[in-house]
Amino acid sequence: MALKIQRQPEFWTDVTFLAPGGEPAGTARMKWRATTRTEYYELLKLPADEIIIKVLLGWDGIEDEFNPINVARLIDELPSSARDMLDSFTRGLFAAERKN
Repeated sequence: MALKIQRQPEFWTDVTFLAPGGEPAGTARMKWRATTRTEYYELLKLPADEIIIKVLLGWDGIEDEFNPINVARLIDELPSSARDMLDSFTRGLFAAERKN
């Protein structure tokens, strides 16, 4: 099978959110905007919450409506959530690259 260089514009990952102390707070599916490797490394120059705002497109499994205010609330209420989401985004992005 021949390789076709093409990136999918978006993808989903499961994110397990951790409460302070490390106990699971819940799991949700997050929809992400795919980036190139170059874009990804440029994004890493930003704080985690700013990266999330730029690449998160939606969610499923969180009762609150997806919008910038609720993304900011999630990051504020669950201090590890930005890291939890960024880790999931990174695993999903690079796993998608390996599947191509």
